[in-house]
Amino acid sequence: MTITEACKRYNIPHKIRQEYESLGLLDSKTGAPDWECGDQDMEALNLLILLHESGFGPKEAKAYLAASLQRKAAVADCLKILNRKRKQMLEEIHQRETQLDRLDYLRYELQKQAAKQKGEQKP
Repeated sequence: MTITEACKRYNIPHKIRQEYESLGLLDSKTGAPDWECGDQDMEALNLLILLHESGFGPKEAKAYLAASLQRKAAVADCLKILNRKRKQMLEEIHQRETQLDRLDYLRYELQKQAAKQKGEQKP
């Protein structure tokens, strides 16, 4: 099956196809506009989609794919990359939680003021 057929059949976004082609993993296929897509290509494309859905950027996804293709050290390297990304995401979540706490405090104070003003307006 060609890459065009695979993308159509499996709803692979054009952006993902372009990124995969730019990674330099295609060797002899580069330059061919509609190259034959093998099982390894499909696995890598699916992994690339999963990485992007998990919040990876193009550089991070490329590093992960490169590590996963090196069979010997792949597990340790891939775990390092995933753990680093997880830590980064947790830090972002904690930062957002702090922002929400501050926002909730401001809302609480405004609601208190509104209730006080409403109480003062009663005859």
